Amino acid sequence: MKCQKYLLEIVTTLSSTNGELRNCLKSNMILRELKCRLKIFQKTRWTGVINILLSNKRAYEKGAFDEGVLECPIDLSTIELYIQILLPAYFVTLNWEKNHTSIAEVIPAVLYLINEWDKMEIDDRESKELCYFLIHFARSKFKYELDSKLYQVKIFL
Repeated sequence: MKCQKYLLEIVTTLSSTNGELRNCLKSNMILRELKCRLKIFQKTRWTGVINILLSNKRAYEKGAFDEGVLECPIDLSTIELYIQILLPAYFVTLNWEKNHTSIAEVIPAVLYLINEWDKMEIDDRESKELCYFLIHFARSKFKYELDSKLYQVKIFL
């Protein structure tokens, strides 16, 4: 999918730049003074995507890229847009991991995610395609549970 490639390009660009900034002594000193820790993309966990976006947003907010010394190749509005899309799934995933969630709690959460992505008002074509892709992925991943009368009844018990 084109939307996945676009997001992957953003994340790999940020990760590469963040690695360079962390390895440079001068930029590392600036980041330490501002108490910013730029993340690097972790391919083994999908939460690495949201973590890298959130770390760069924090750096923007603390003025790390206002100095003229440090530069971020992705503008803040693009970072915030993808955070808006991915943050609901991030919070749902964290909740599932912390609470040892049962299937009765999974179905309402999946329906919540689908609803959130469906009602997002986004003008950017790649971002809207990502929302549609996530909706399709959630529906196909949880197809049996969403279609099963047993799981739908379990929600109300």
